[in-house]
Amino acid sequence: MSTIRTLKVSQNEPDTNSIWLYKGTMKYFNNGVWTTIGGSGNGEGGNHDVNDNILEVSITEDQYVNILGGNSETVNIEGINSDYEAIMLKIGEYSYYLDKNIKTNGTAMYTVKILMNERGVPTLNQIQAIVSPGVVSFTGEYIDITPKIVNLEIGDSESVKTYNLEQLVSGFFFTKLDYGYGVGTWQPSTGGFANVTTAYGNEVFYDINIDGSIVKNEEYIKPNEPYTIQLESTQIGTPLDAITASHVSKCGEIIIDGPTGPVTYTRSVDSTSSAVYFTSNKKNGTLQVLTYNIANSTLTASVVDQECTLPAATKTSLGGVMAGTNIADLAADTDLATVIGTVNGLLAQLRASGVLIS
Repeated sequence: MSTIRTLKVSQNEPDTNSIWLYKGTMKYFNNGVWTTIGGSGNGEGGNHDVNDNILEVSITEDQYVNILGGNSETVNIEGINSDYEAIMLKIGEYSYYLDKNIKTNGTAMYTVKILMNERGVPTLNQIQAIVSPGVVSFTGEYIDITPKIVNLEIGDSESVKTYNLEQLVSGFFFTKLDYGYGVGTWQPSTGGFANVTTAYGNEVFYDINIDGSIVKNEEYIKPNEPYTIQLESTQIGTPLDAITASHVSKCGEIIIDGPTGPVTYTRSVDSTSSAVYFTSNKKNGTLQVLTYNIANSTLTASVVDQECTLPAATKTSLGGVMAGTNIADLAADTDLATVIGTVNGLLAQLRASGVLIS
């Protein structure tokens, strides 16, 4: 069974999984080409002319409805065979061309797709005819052009599980769950998952188990997205609940909403298995640090000075050095021993500070 998702009215070709309304003609994508659906309803449809070998078959409206309902209708016509290029099916003042698709063993198959409007909802139906000597057999098939929405319920009671198992389908599907709509996937052997968006724009995630029970997944983290959580300033210094604590231990960024507005803290690379650190720069050059203690699930705040560590100086590159003790100027008549002692003291300070190296 084919599934066509959308009806497009456009001058340009739409997605091939669409019904295309172009200049008053309805088309669908079939075997690599856009094909006109049925006729115009007045016998002018299709790509046939008076020179074509066309079999005309008239049926009643009751027979037509019966065919669209999936039942078979047989029309006996003496002398017919499978050599016709097409069938013109006439229902009262309406007519549709069925083009030949297959011919084998003295029979031929003819098909047409007909777009209808039932109670304001567009539906697509395929009518198929098998022609054999003296007999035409018509059958119909409904082709769903709207995605099916699977209605599910949250819970693990026997009634909920039974209901969900009756609704669930293998693979991907659209779903309505807990006053929201989204997409889900499920397999009988492994279970599945659903991502639902509520009317207020909140995303909610659910685990769908193999027994049909459905539970909310509070810890799911969407892939390929920065993981940011938002907390109130009143949550600092008090133990966090289990779900929030799990999020804090895994997240890369925390936004604290306080009296002066939100402040963003970024996870530090020196976090450990027992403590996770988040930092935010202050305008005075200090760091505001949030420390999350994993053992007691508590965030604490502190302010630290940022230390600047300079590299050691070398003979080819600059580096950080320490200041030395000031040495007074020597008098002009200073004796040699004093001069030697003063110079040696200065050299010792230069070596200690890293200015002179071996």
